[in-house]
Amino acid sequence: MPYPNVPEDLWDEMDSCVEKVQGQGHDKESAIAICHASIVEGKAADASLTEAFRATWTAAYINDLDDDSFLYIESGGEKDEDGKTTPRSLRHFPYKGSDGAVDLPHLRNAIARIPQSNAPGLDEDKKASLQKRAQGILADETKEEKGADPLAFTDRFMAELKHQKKVEE
Repeated sequence: MPYPNVPEDLWDEMDSCVEKVQGQGHDKESAIAICHASIVEGKAADASLTEAFRATWTAAYINDLDDDSFLYIESGGEKDEDGKTTPRSLRHFPYKGSDGAVDLPHLRNAIARIPQSNAPGLDEDKKASLQKRAQGILADETKEEKGADPLAFTDRFMAELKHQKKVEE
């Protein structure tokens, strides 16, 4: 099958990959995206599968998450036998997966959706507080992900520029 943005010499490999990924339960569109990331972009297939899965959480998956996977839970619910709030519709902005790890695409989505939310009990002050908390989590996670403090990198870079300027003078 011809694939846009894929060199023709990789089409057979794409066909094989798409068939394999669809055999794992993914729809054709997701399979093509996963295989493109793996074959054309050189990402590990496991990482691509994980990324695609995390980006498409089902309602059942979200309903099964623990309460601490959500940034905001409305008052008025009760806990079920697993300690999760019912009704599930009181839980908003999922950002951690079932493994407890922060999921960056969902965290970023929550950050974008918080200001637009009209969830009961979420006034402007609470939205601002929630937004600040979510942005702090994102900053911590991206710092951890990159292994360095972005401000420290900027400070080092500026110091190197000053040193280089002195040397050139």
